[in-house]
Amino acid sequence: MRIVIDRVAKTYVDHRGHAVDALRDVSFSVSSRELVALLGPSGCGKSTLLNAVAWLLPVSSGEVTFESPPPGRPLTAMVFQEFALFPWRTVQGNVEFGLEELGMAAAERAGFEARYPHQLSGGMRQRVTRQLMQDELLALWEQARTTILYVTHNIQEAVYMADRVVVLSRPAGPSAGRDRRAAEAAAHRGDAGRDRIPRGGRADLVAHQGPGEGGSDRMNRVRVTDRTRFLGRPPHRALRVLALIGLVVLWEALARAGAVPVLFLPSPVGVLREGWDMLVHLGASLQRLAWGFVIGSVLGIAIGVAVGFFAVAEAIGTPLIAATFPIPKIALLPLLILWLGLGEPSKIAVIALGVFFPMAINTYAGVRQAEPLLIRAAVSFGAGRLSVIRKVVLPSALPMIVAGLRLAAGTARLLLVAAEMIAVESGVGFLVLHADNIMATTKLRSASSCSRSWGCYRTGAWAASSGP
Repeated sequence: MRIVIDRVAKTYVDHRGHAVDALRDVSFSVSSRELVALLGPSGCGKSTLLNAVAWLLPVSSGEVTFESPPPGRPLTAMVFQEFALFPWRTVQGNVEFGLEELGMAAAERAGFEARYPHQLSGGMRQRVTRQLMQDELLALWEQARTTILYVTHNIQEAVYMADRVVVLSRPAGPSAGRDRRAAEAAAHRGDAGRDRIPRGGRADLVAHQGPGEGGSDRMNRVRVTDRTRFLGRPPHRALRVLALIGLVVLWEALARAGAVPVLFLPSPVGVLREGWDMLVHLGASLQRLAWGFVIGSVLGIAIGVAVGFFAVAEAIGTPLIAATFPIPKIALLPLLILWLGLGEPSKIAVIALGVFFPMAINTYAGVRQAEPLLIRAAVSFGAGRLSVIRKVVLPSALPMIVAGLRLAAGTARLLLVAAEMIAVESGVGFLVLHADNIMATTKLRSASSCSRSWGCYRTGAWAASSGP
């Protein structure tokens, strides 16, 4: 395959509206099975040209063409200067990504291969990212005899590896003129402009004078301590449990002492006895909650991915979500009952609505925050739109999706209890309303304690997951 670069130019516009030339009228070709090195100073446009050849950056003028490309394979595969590693994949998974996109079976793919990028040192990550270097690259090139365009800052490396070296220079412009005039002024200035150390002057920095060398016999020693200790956040798991136990003990003591009438504050033991009778109601509530939570989560994630990834979906979905999100979801329950009836569908629908919005908003934010470098790396290996969404965008958005699940869980619980107070005969919400009507405060406290215990469980799970 032969690469032809014909009068390629790339112009950017800075924040002041001024045009900045990254490439200007670059023309050369890379013959089939040839290794060509791009060499030049920083800022001359080497990486810009390489991205343009890889079809990851549109050019302002000119064109890049490929003659006799291999059928059934991506035209280019790019090794990035940065650490373009997928954090959710092991080292072996990162290396095999391009082979997966080519459809190669796992059995046909060929220390640290089971480690994740965050478990590697910086040098290891660099070797994983740029593994086809120097002798290894030359050995593979001798075997495959493919066309390679290689960017380097090292002259010796370029001469050693490449068949031919293409040298780029910075495009001429105002900044180039300033640099040239500064260099000429420095050359004319010569040694007269250099700072000199006055002869016979005293040095500003001297070696430490210890005892017997002109120093004091007393030496002040300062022990090195950890000055960031106050920034630590111990989990204090035992303290969390003791706080809950102390609350229950204080509650029981007040009830037994008679300081508060039992009608207003039943004892924990009585609440626990009533708890056995509400298992049927708890099962009905969990069933409604599960259906509403699953439906709302699936729809929210799907809409969030679509709105975050596709421009048309973002233009349509963003104003609709912004307009409907502030509506109290429980206020829609009468309308849902009118549409879906008094049965289970209306209760499940209001829970699904409450879950949908935090899931859609968080998923959208996670998709928009996906690292562009990782997306470009996947595209350079031939990944299509669906493959990028499945293998890059969704894993990148996973932390925000999990945060949305936590927010949606609390909203779903509140809507569940409120929805079960209307036209149902089972559930925690029904039990709370029924106990309140007959002044059965022990049963009322038992139902509310069930909901509160779920909140304590969610808080404990969150603390355990966020601890060190």
